Amino acid sequence: MRIAIALFATVLIPGIAFSTPRPDALTLLANVSQQYADANSYHLEAIEQQTSGSAFERNWRKMNLKAIVDSEYRYHFEV
Repeated sequence: MRIAIALFATVLIPGIAFSTPRPDALTLLANVSQQYADANSYHLEAIEQQTSGSAFERNWRKMNLKAIVDSEYRYHFEV
């Protein structure tokens, strides 16, 4: 009985879960591209860290980047 349940779970359930057709890569890329083209606001943040050194020194640098534009065309850029 356990073998039958295991066989059902491994063979039939994945086929049921993915039976809906998925779009191809080009359609997905076009949809994402259109969504970003229609965007009227964004909020991006990035943190960059660099470390270098030798036996006698150590250098560390951290840079925060921020770019925000909202739907009312207010801008905020920070580095």
